[in-house]
Amino acid sequence: MPYVLLSLGVVLFLFAIKVTRVVALVGRSFADARRAALVLAAPDLDDDAKEAAARAAALGMFGAFFHITLRVLFALGLPAALIAGMAAAGVVDGRDLEAAVTNWYFLIGSSIVMLAFWKALK
Repeated sequence: MPYVLLSLGVVLFLFAIKVTRVVALVGRSFADARRAALVLAAPDLDDDAKEAAARAAALGMFGAFFHITLRVLFALGLPAALIAGMAAAGVVDGRDLEAAVTNWYFLIGSSIVMLAFWKALK
């Protein structure tokens, strides 16, 4: 039972990451950072224009940091709440969960399954 519950947690995490569009938000943040670096390196802009662009980019990335953090916390919180709830309800023993989550076969298998699901969700 612990392996099924942990596997369900992995799938729930992936689903939450996909639904909250964290990866797209991170990609936009990196694109903003690249654009800001290009503006700072532009020889045809004066220092005031560079500073204004850097401030705008920093403000945007600061806001993105909070959005990304909240979305990742949500994605991690869903499976954590499920697993903690099942353990609290006595459906699965905490020691069994600990043994399952530290098992190398589970770690490797869940990594492969996560990659497969990630490719399938794209």
